[in-house]
Amino acid sequence: MQKESLSLDSDMLKRRCADPLALAHALGLADGARRQRHGLMVRCPWHAERNPSCSLTVGADSTLRAHCFGCGKSGDVFTVAAAVLGLDARADFVRVVQEVAARCALSRPAALPIVPRTPGVRRYPPDAAEVWARCGKVYDDRPLRAQLQTRCIDAAAVTMLDLARVLPAGLLPRWCRAWQRSGHRLVLPLHDERGNLASLHGRILAEQQADRSDKGRFPTGYTNRALVMADTTACDVLATGTAPWWSGEVLISEGATDFLTLAIRWGDSAERMPATIGIYQGAWSVSIAARIPNSAAVRILTDPDEAGRRYAAQIRESLSPRKVLVWKESRSHG
Repeated sequence: MQKESLSLDSDMLKRRCADPLALAHALGLADGARRQRHGLMVRCPWHAERNPSCSLTVGADSTLRAHCFGCGKSGDVFTVAAAVLGLDARADFVRVVQEVAARCALSRPAALPIVPRTPGVRRYPPDAAEVWARCGKVYDDRPLRAQLQTRCIDAAAVTMLDLARVLPAGLLPRWCRAWQRSGHRLVLPLHDERGNLASLHGRILAEQQADRSDKGRFPTGYTNRALVMADTTACDVLATGTAPWWSGEVLISEGATDFLTLAIRWGDSAERMPATIGIYQGAWSVSIAARIPNSAAVRILTDPDEAGRRYAAQIRESLSPRKVLVWKESRSHG
């Protein structure tokens, strides 16, 4: 029974510790790390080297993958941690799991921040990461690519930065199965206050298929509160308070399309870029505000309507007395 419990906890821990930058900081590998398209390049934990040659990325199963181009060794979060700690990944597995949990500030691997519950509504879907891993590339979907183009959103950039994906065909969990019938095929990940993927948001772009109130859908039977859309830089800042390529700015936009428009503006090759966060009703929380560094220059971009002004006021109040510059657009992308 204890072995089954350990196996369950270790699997959940692998999913929770899938952020390359956060793990690099937790294991002391962040010094000299270089950003790459889908993760980090760090100094190899298996052999001594001056220049980083070990890649930390997120695999198809949404867990961390490591591969050293110098010595050829590969592994997951536990083999990397074992190498750093001088332990045997198999013989010392229990201790390795405990060390990873402790260094990543998780007393139990499944621990999540406490969010007030709505009666009859569960927390976040436990298999959101699995559905996300099955989703396809936006650029490969011609109709969706064309719909994004009508919003002046580059599907290639969205795909390269992995900001959104396409809902897969086949059997899906009940909480998102209706999205296939309704046409909510653009899928955006929702992150908690530490940048972890916790849920998904289905989006429809074709105006003739949905009215304004039905453009976005959240998992049926689960809460979507205290979760935000976030690009890679924002996830890193939420997780660790910084990122090597972070400009020091945090942009907070309203709605999925405005979030995508802002997040692709700087491109993956920019040396310094802001952290971009997308919100909707119920998304912003005090716990998220607490993860924004005090030194950050926060800019809020909300729609010029009552709801937009309410969102902006809520964010400003939660960040007070930090200096915040509020932007307002003349039109909303929704």
